[in-house]
Amino acid sequence: MLNILDLHERQGIDATTLGGRFGTTKSAILGLTHRIRTASDKIPCKCRKKANKDGGMKPRWWQR
Repeated sequence: MLNILDLHERQGIDATTLGGRFGTTKSAILGLTHRIRTASDKIPCKCRKKANKDGGMKPRWWQR
C-alpha cells in the first residue's frame, strides 16, 4: 500500500497506470488511496519531532 501511495501521490503516476502495474483496476487504486487518507485523517498525529510531521520523512522511508 505504501508503494501505491508513493507512486500515486508523490510521483504522480495515474490510477489507471498503477492498476495495470499491480493487476487491478483504476477504481481499486482510487478506493485504496481514499480509504487510507480518510482513515489517517481520523488519527491524531503523535509525532514528537516537528521534522516527522507533514512530509518530513524521507521518500520511501519504509524501504531501508
